[in-house]
Amino acid sequence: MSCWKKCSSSITNVDLDTLKAAANKMGVGINTQTKYVSTSYGFGDSNGAPVDGAFVFKGRQLQLGFVTDKKTGEFQVVGDFWGSGLNSESFMGNLGQIYREIQIQQQAELMGYTIDSVTTDAEGNTVIEVYAFA
Repeated sequence: MSCWKKCSSSITNVDLDTLKAAANKMGVGINTQTKYVSTSYGFGDSNGAPVDGAFVFKGRQLQLGFVTDKKTGEFQVVGDFWGSGLNSESFMGNLGQIYREIQIQQQAELMGYTIDSVTTDAEGNTVIEVYAFA
């Protein structure tokens, strides 16, 4: 069984290297050579649904890709989550959280801070401890 979805994210103006790093931490790869994910659900054209790249999981390319709206910067994941073996809600939530963690660490380092530790507290919040020499 398949289920075609288009999932919006709170991530905007995506940096591809940061997205790749976040996906990699989840055990998922990204193939930016793929420009269409095939579909039999009436989305896209005869090539399939247009994407900026496709996700790779356990060594196989999924019929799951991502697009970034060039005008608004909105990031969306489109495709067949059902056939991917990934849960759409947890995938989107984890991807967004890990993406922001990496983004915060990069910004802290650009400001001259050193990352001391990255942990998760009892409520599931990520705690990033940084320091700088005065």
